[in-house]
Amino acid sequence: MADSFVSLEQAQEIALENAKNNVAFYEGRWKTVLLAYEVVAAEEREDAYYIRFSYVPAKKFDGQPGEEAYTISKTGDVLSRQILSEPLRHRVGVFGCSLVSLLGIVLVIGAGVSAVL
Repeated sequence: MADSFVSLEQAQEIALENAKNNVAFYEGRWKTVLLAYEVVAAEEREDAYYIRFSYVPAKKFDGQPGEEAYTISKTGDVLSRQILSEPLRHRVGVFGCSLVSLLGIVLVIGAGVSAVL
């Protein structure tokens, strides 16, 4: 977009399209997973737009979203792109369930010993 200026809304679209079309920028498994994006902050600065959005896997994700930030020039050029954080899955899994079960057994045994004394 050479000589014309873009709006804040257009800058958001440019950032999101850039993210969707350039997944090689992501680490590991996030390169191969379909991602869903949501703008969480957008502001106009003196010489550019700052866009921050969250992203998560589009299907079955229970966890904390990743965040990414873009700086878009007033003419629509991508000036910078940063991964601020990657999505983190909440993992209780087998270890977490086992730990809770073990804690319950210890409490039951402890209560039984206290009752005998």
